[in-house]
Amino acid sequence: MTKIVCVQPLQLLPDQKARLETLGEVTYYDERTKNSEEWLERTKGHDVVLTGVFGIVDKWKELRDIFVSLPFVGVGWADPQVLKEHNVTISNSPGCNKHAVAEWIIGMLLMMTRELDKYLNIKEMPFNKMPPAGFGWPGKK
Repeated sequence: MTKIVCVQPLQLLPDQKARLETLGEVTYYDERTKNSEEWLERTKGHDVVLTGVFGIVDKWKELRDIFVSLPFVGVGWADPQVLKEHNVTISNSPGCNKHAVAEWIIGMLLMMTRELDKYLNIKEMPFNKMPPAGFGWPGKK
């Protein structure tokens, strides 16, 4: 039977837990680990790890033969070649970050349509020099 561990509280809903428990034997931890070593110890002997960012960013190179599910999408800290050599698969959970990603997209669309990207990383701008009005969204669908 597949051994699954949720190494920290991830606020899983009852129906999410029920679906997870159909996949294998699940161990839940109600408290976050005190350090990365304790995080790594919780992963030992499991086939699947559900975790947040704490622990994995420091200890991913020490994982072997395991599937990791993350509730976020940014994994630029992990080297794909090392993961392949260690037989580690990292995946994000379906639907994770959907609200944050939607908000980011809307923010970027507004920034681009108002041409505010020209003003990124500017430390000072004269008071009387206002950004030109972009074409905007009024009347658009």
